[in-house]
Amino acid sequence: MSNHTCLVINLARSPERMALMNQQLEALAIPFERIDAVDGQQLSEVQVGEVYDGEHLDAYYKKLTRGEIACYLSHRKAWQYIVENQLDFAVIVEDDVELKANFPEVIQAVSQFPADWDYVKLAEHKRKRRVVYAEKMPRYERVIYNKLPARTCAQAVSLQGAKKLLANTQCFHRPIDVDLQYWWEKQLDVFGLVPYAAVPRSDQVSVIDAQSSRNRAQRSQWQKLRNMWHFFWQNRYHTKHKIAALIAANKR
Repeated sequence: MSNHTCLVINLARSPERMALMNQQLEALAIPFERIDAVDGQQLSEVQVGEVYDGEHLDAYYKKLTRGEIACYLSHRKAWQYIVENQLDFAVIVEDDVELKANFPEVIQAVSQFPADWDYVKLAEHKRKRRVVYAEKMPRYERVIYNKLPARTCAQAVSLQGAKKLLANTQCFHRPIDVDLQYWWEKQLDVFGLVPYAAVPRSDQVSVIDAQSSRNRAQRSQWQKLRNMWHFFWQNRYHTKHKIAALIAANKR
């Protein structure tokens, strides 16, 4: 068996969410560790300036809120946990996720993957993404999308993936789920595993949205169009070559 665990990202001021997660994980007999989430309300201007580069050429078209910055930093804490404890991988979930009955089986499936992955999506945004390549597994498919789904509510991250992510995100300029869609910048091998093991809870309001309005964030329409154009061609190119490499490897 590989050395792995489940990590739950939870704000200290949200004990009720942790209680719900604890209830779900205990029912599924899944051991876990809690990651104390970074609180955007407690971030100083100096702390924000040390990690967020809103003037980057490829910066997100909207100024990141403190909640979005805190969310990114919270996931970095989870990646750091993987590295410090030398785990083969960890399944990382946010505290507003509903775990499905197949969650333990999915963790077992990930533990049997070949060592060719860094990050695996175990849930997706309500905006579905098209699968453009699939590898058949017993009861599951390991897939590549035309565009990586948004949200970071449930995923598996390998040790090598955590190291790559930490090395390339000391300073960031996009929300974490958007930044992961540019997976080639960090040389990440990213997949999805379907059927999914989790879904975002419909009865929970995002703490990020609750503590700061993302819709009112300062934005640039020109930057949005520039980002879309750049992403389209880069994503298309790298996805095509990623699939070609997998097909070649599977023929050996």
